[in-house]
Amino acid sequence: MYSWLITRILSLLYGQVSRGELRLALRGLGGDAVLIFPGASSFGGEYRGKPAIAAWMRRFASLHPEFQVHDGSAAGPPWNMRVFMRFSDRIVAPNGYVYENDGMEYIRIKGGLIREISVFLDVEKVAALDAQLGATPQTVPQPVPD
Repeated sequence: MYSWLITRILSLLYGQVSRGELRLALRGLGGDAVLIFPGASSFGGEYRGKPAIAAWMRRFASLHPEFQVHDGSAAGPPWNMRVFMRFSDRIVAPNGYVYENDGMEYIRIKGGLIREISVFLDVEKVAALDAQLGATPQTVPQPVPD
């Protein structure tokens, strides 16, 4: 039952982020939160604090992703919880290129706020999307850390 509830909440939040509705997701982030996205793509890096993570989320949402949470699980008490989820996402680039990827996320929640989001996915597929979008880590402005 707990895993079902976690999956429903994650589906709701990630659905909102995909539509560019960031208010609820950002409200759940701690001021010291970190988003770790692997690889050398324009999405890759370590983003610290709400402003940096919000900029990353806005850019992700601007691509109109179809993001689906398949299942999730949680461990630990509510004041120090670890959440795990499996997802897939799909983006159709303006030139018709279709990006599809599957991955997992580890989310650490402490004191009722998200403190860490670590993403695990096929970074070569993200790099291929970058090539189709004409984006490189150097062409995408990186937010200044807090």
